[in-house]
Amino acid sequence: MCAALHIHANTLYNRLERIDKLIGPGWKDSSRNLDLQLAMRLNQALMRHDQTVCRSRRLHPRFATRPARESRITPAVR
Repeated sequence: MCAALHIHANTLYNRLERIDKLIGPGWKDSSRNLDLQLAMRLNQALMRHDQTVCRSRRLHPRFATRPARESRITPAVR
């Protein structure tokens, strides 16, 4: 498996340990496996949708959210 992923065995084990810490050891169970696969596919679909929306609005996906405008109200002079 490591050769297919082009990573060292220790890297694979470290990543699997990190997955355990993030989502819990139950991710290996077949009943939870489907939930995780669906969540990842939905996330990918939403990311593609966001990129399509950004392109249609001619916004770069990284800068899709625009910063709030600064207030143009000047402080009162005393």
